[in-house]
Amino acid sequence: MQRTILPLFLLSASVGLAQENYVVRPVVLSPLAKDYAPTLLDSTVVMCSLRDRGELLDYRDARSGDPLGDLYAFHWRNGTAQELALFGGALNSKLNDGPATFADHGRTICFTRNQGDPSKPSKAGNLGLFFSTFTDGAWSAPVPFAYNNDRHHVMHAAFSPDGLRLVFASDMEGGAGGADLYVSERIGDEWSEPTNLTALNTDANDVFPAFGGDGSLFFSSSRAGGLGKLDLYRAPRKGLKWDVPTALPAPMN
Repeated sequence: MQRTILPLFLLSASVGLAQENYVVRPVVLSPLAKDYAPTLLDSTVVMCSLRDRGELLDYRDARSGDPLGDLYAFHWRNGTAQELALFGGALNSKLNDGPATFADHGRTICFTRNQGDPSKPSKAGNLGLFFSTFTDGAWSAPVPFAYNNDRHHVMHAAFSPDGLRLVFASDMEGGAGGADLYVSERIGDEWSEPTNLTALNTDANDVFPAFGGDGSLFFSSSRAGGLGKLDLYRAPRKGLKWDVPTALPAPMN
């Protein structure tokens, strides 16, 4: 599955009388690269980036020629991005790593990575989800999601605010078409069998989910009627489910 790479933008809102005005501006990061799928961890922004790490063995995407994805982070202070650095140490491999999502006050990470052998980029395999916990100052060895599938992509996870639900995208069999959104419930130390979010999915690609503070679900979709290749949508929370999604207004789309 091809990945659509978007520049990293900052969204701010000023609220007037019965009106909200939004301003979208790029986050200034140097050097320039392809940065996407940011998530907040307190005042730190963790994102996926296609950047040249300057290593002797330089693995690149065979189709695009871009470096493979890694997890990067920067502190956001006084409206400015601070120094950019690799995130998670050993979490970054020779394969594609990221995007990521966090739970348990930042001590649990779920991130996307190729399912193949991390020491053999030529046999990367499809994308899957992996979990790690931060203990004694270091991230543990990543553990694969029980529902990874070497025939399909399982990717782009988002923890709910309480960490008990995991929404992700997959092109597994039985979906509406393209990539669909799925949800899995945390039961103890295990995850329930994923359920297709049929009310939100279309025959296009529905990907990159993220939770809002009120439990709303944001995601990207290439469905008909949008303004571009991928538009942003919001599905408001409705009990334990989500209501009909609507496209975000300009200038977000």
